[in-house]
Amino acid sequence: MRMLPSFPSLSPFHLALTLLITIAATSARAAVELPPWKWKPGYWRVTTQAVHFSSDANYDSARGAFVRLPPGHSFSLTSFGLRARYNLNPRWSFFSGGEITQATAKDSSLERDNSALSNVYVGANAIVMQGWLRLIGELEALYSTDPIDIDTTDALTNDGVHHVRGSLFAFKPFRLFTVYAHGGLKYRDEGLATLALWGAGLEKPLFQRFLLGVGLEGYETVVNDELPAANRTSVTNRANAGSQTFFAHDPALLEARAWAGWSPVNAWQIRAGYGQSLDGVRSAAGQTLFVNVSYNFDPKPSRESFQAYRAQRAAIRKKSRQALEDFKVDSEKSDPDLFDPDDGFEPDVEPDPLSETERLLESE
Repeated sequence: MRMLPSFPSLSPFHLALTLLITIAATSARAAVELPPWKWKPGYWRVTTQAVHFSSDANYDSARGAFVRLPPGHSFSLTSFGLRARYNLNPRWSFFSGGEITQATAKDSSLERDNSALSNVYVGANAIVMQGWLRLIGELEALYSTDPIDIDTTDALTNDGVHHVRGSLFAFKPFRLFTVYAHGGLKYRDEGLATLALWGAGLEKPLFQRFLLGVGLEGYETVVNDELPAANRTSVTNRANAGSQTFFAHDPALLEARAWAGWSPVNAWQIRAGYGQSLDGVRSAAGQTLFVNVSYNFDPKPSRESFQAYRAQRAAIRKKSRQALEDFKVDSEKSDPDLFDPDDGFEPDVEPDPLSETERLLESE
């Protein structure tokens, strides 16, 4: 049985293009988080992300066909990620982050749960080309904080190994939308297969503050697993109710994603979307829901912004002085008692003793 492909893509223009930074990704699935296609030096960006994935089937070794897990078997996970990015200069940007994952594996007689800080990572981006096409390179090193014991009975929260990933991203803005594409390589230690990563998509803005997008993400095995398939499936059958979401032998996957974005103000971006696996080899077939919120801030305002602020303050002060100078009381429209200093209260002033002495001498 084959799963049909999803509909194609859409992407943003001009102002909304600067919001192109995160298409929510998780280490569980095929998606790779996009870097910003341009950035301002000195800015920080903080992104929080929530992802939920569920599956009750695997793609087998015959590409395109999937097999349901035994009755009552399923696997799901929910991950929460935090990423911070700092833009050193117009060409270099650095990021770091981590994910907390809660995984649940159910079979006909037992439910296994596991929660852990699944990974932490660091990385860097560099702009390679800025002509008619913008090329951005990325290097990422991930450390798995929840390694896999081959005798484990806990549900798996990640592949359980460290990895190094290198990717090249291409962005091409058009008048009505932006196209992106990327390719890369992920090397995983402890004998797991090395993967070639790829993706492509479009985003389109709507009404200044909204956008819609779709894309395809995938990976293929390019260097085979060092261990036999039985060594991997013995772990996934026991810990993950048979799901090959993680720790799979020579996997491949193709996934479609669609998302919507909203930017209530320039510093905030919110995205939510849905992903559906389309094809694969020895990997989990399932659905993904994702939401992320990004905040972009400048701890040191630019000189131009400061000068504009000073000019605005000077203009306000000038208008205030002019308004005071032009102020005149209209006797016909004003209450004379409002300006009468005789309000019935004696002034709270001590008498001058010298003046009082002079008055007494004069009276004599």
